[in-house]
Amino acid sequence: MKFKYIILFLVLLKFVVNETCIDGSTCPGNQKCCANKEGFSCCPYSNGICCLDMKHCCPPNHECTNKGTCKEKA
Repeated sequence: MKFKYIILFLVLLKFVVNETCIDGSTCPGNQKCCANKEGFSCCPYSNGICCLDMKHCCPPNHECTNKGTCKEKA
C-alpha cells in the first residue's frame, strides 16, 4: 500500500516541479526550456520538442519542419 502512495507522490511532484534553464529562468511543470536568440523560453506544450530554428517548439509525437511548423511523426 505504501508503494502506491510513493508512486503517486512522484507522479504529482513531476507536475509541480519547475524546469530550470541554463540561464537561471524557469519553466513551469513539464514545459521544456528551449534556446532562442535572446536566451531561453518555455515551450508551451507539456513535454514539447524544441525546434532547431530557435523560434518554435512542437507538441510530443511531432517533429519540427524547416518551415517553422510541426508535423505528426509517422
